[in-house]
Amino acid sequence: MNWKKLLFTTLALGLFSATTVYGEQVKMDLFYNGKHHAYAAKEVKISIDGKAMVPKDMPAVIIDGRTMLPMRQIAQELGCEVTWNEAAKQIYVMRGSDIIVFTVDSKAGYENGKEFTMDVPATIVNDRTMLPVRALADALHLNIKWDDPNRTVIINSDDTDAKEEPTKPESGQTTAGTLTGIQTPSAKDADQTFTIQADGPMGRYEKTFVDDQKIVLDFYGAKSSLPGEIKKTNSDIVTGIRTATHENNGDSFTRVVFDLSGK
Repeated sequence: MNWKKLLFTTLALGLFSATTVYGEQVKMDLFYNGKHHAYAAKEVKISIDGKAMVPKDMPAVIIDGRTMLPMRQIAQELGCEVTWNEAAKQIYVMRGSDIIVFTVDSKAGYENGKEFTMDVPATIVNDRTMLPVRALADALHLNIKWDDPNRTVIINSDDTDAKEEPTKPESGQTTAGTLTGIQTPSAKDADQTFTIQADGPMGRYEKTFVDDQKIVLDFYGAKSSLPGEIKKTNSDIVTGIRTATHENNGDSFTRVVFDLSGK
């Protein structure tokens, strides 16, 4: 295959329900920060000491590139006690002599009184308090890895595992080529297929629906020679395309955002 010609991402834009599916794909409506967010992404699995964590009433979801899990379930699965302070909107996670404090909507946490900073804060999603799993595991000094091919967060409480050679982090860097162009439909009445071109294969990309108004594609490790904005899309569905390169905790990625006319 000539990668200079085609790295294709076919965007089937249509209605999807708010039903949660525990399987290959999770599609649901997430309500947080006072807004509804249409969420659709491949399932993220959790393994704790070799045992799969089975979601109860809320699956793992990715918000701003970080895996979020229901407060009580992940705390209990890790053998912790958890207390909720309604007045202060704070979560106290206790394991042995360790006390970890999270405050809803704050990126500052406390490990035994010592402050640490998170990429994303504890967040109330669909009336459930969700914690960033990496921040919790790190604060409890647990060994955490990200198995990218299987989209699995692996947590081990055995300290001996922490001596292994470090592997790719949850938002791990993947070396890739350069995104070189975007092909849009030839006309509004033509097949509504958008093609992203590259000069080589992409090792990893993630797709997320946001607020029923956007499709966000993140290409990890990819450089970009794409235009920053494309306004003429020849589409009644996609009103514009925006691109930019970003870096988060040492992970670089190129983001391509498709602005939609509706759900």
